[in-house]
Amino acid sequence: MAISASAYLEPIYKSYYTDDKMEQLLWRNDPAVRKIKKVRVTGENYKYAMLYGRGGAVSANGATAVAAAANTSRNVQATVPPGQLFSAFQITMKEILAGANLRGAFEDPAIVNMFAASEALRKTLASCFYGSGFGEAGKIDGAVLATATTLVLPSSAIVAIDVGTNFNVTDGSVGLPSDPVLAGGPFTVTAIDGNTVTFSPAAPVGGFSDGAWLEIADCRSGSTPLAPIGLGAILPDYFDRTGPSWASYISDPFYGVDRSVNVDRLAGGFYKLSGSETYANALAQGLKIARRQGGIPDMIIVNDDDWQQILADVYTKMNLWNTVKGADKGGSVEYQAGLSKVGIQVSTSWIDDVIDSPYCPKGTAYILETQVMKFIGLSNAETPLNDGVQDNAAGAPPIDEDGKPDMAYNLMIDDFMSIQNQAVGQDGSAALVLLSLFGTFVNQNPAHSCVVKFA
Repeated sequence: MAISASAYLEPIYKSYYTDDKMEQLLWRNDPAVRKIKKVRVTGENYKYAMLYGRGGAVSANGATAVAAAANTSRNVQATVPPGQLFSAFQITMKEILAGANLRGAFEDPAIVNMFAASEALRKTLASCFYGSGFGEAGKIDGAVLATATTLVLPSSAIVAIDVGTNFNVTDGSVGLPSDPVLAGGPFTVTAIDGNTVTFSPAAPVGGFSDGAWLEIADCRSGSTPLAPIGLGAILPDYFDRTGPSWASYISDPFYGVDRSVNVDRLAGGFYKLSGSETYANALAQGLKIARRQGGIPDMIIVNDDDWQQILADVYTKMNLWNTVKGADKGGSVEYQAGLSKVGIQVSTSWIDDVIDSPYCPKGTAYILETQVMKFIGLSNAETPLNDGVQDNAAGAPPIDEDGKPDMAYNLMIDDFMSIQNQAVGQDGSAALVLLSLFGTFVNQNPAHSCVVKFA
């Protein structure tokens, strides 16, 4: 709308630009990934050993015990290859010069691009933390017909993608992330509205199956995962750990280990909520299992939607004194209700570090002993994954948190970033900045953890 009706006055008016910092509108990052210990390693792979059984050389008859003396400690060695993730951006000399100061741009263009690339890396790794290494964002909610251009995803999958994300969809033949991908992809996200994702090209003949996995494009080589492997495979809950599909899955070697010989120790404990049982009680049952198996669990991770249900469970079990501030001297009446944290306790085991993560799949919770959980990496993981937000605090980092990259052409900067010359185009020379993360998640004592299924 014009400020003045006079065409002669309009040219004298200016646009007023804010002096405030440029805001970013992205999802919060995962506080659990931020807290997992990062360990630098070298070499082809990472190995660790586990004793999962004590054998059967015991009896009230000494001769019987001696006869079974060869049947004592059962040991396995896991061999972990590094996964990998990349995030990239390109910037031209013209773009850099045009945004050289605040008179030319709201924020330095190199800083904005660096921040976006770092956030893409952090958020995708957060999704990988709950996955199996195939770059799976989550399951499609409801069948998608051929030629359709929209699909519905759970909130934990929505936070793992963005407009422009390229993805593939599995055929749903078994129900695992390792299922073959459908022809017709990769598909590209063109819009996101709540839990509805618009994409192109349209779904192929046969459409997408209900429960098929949506996976970030090219995070696999055939049936081999390329991305960092996380809790989805380390503490699997596929098929509710029952039936022939589960038996086939768990007997397939994981890091070279046949976990089917003792599932609860080599693949962690498992508990599924039953009937009208509350979420809070299911967590207590999971904590009991981890404790029974020798664990000292100190972290519980739940989806932020499930966190609300846990709070509701607590409210129904407790009478809480709520703070009410009266209208003293004309002031307003204030009512305060809510909980800052909820602790889960079984005997002497007490966990008050319950993390509500939007990346954790809804309906699934993980009870972890963090001292045996780590991210082992060839590259520097601390710098690109540190967003400056502490613990489980709310909020998101400012755009300049990652700083401006040194635009010198180097194969490796800070052990996670490289900058290369690009072909000279219409706008002159350009640089390609590639952020690289080589590593994966390991749990060296899965028996001390437990996965809980709410639904």
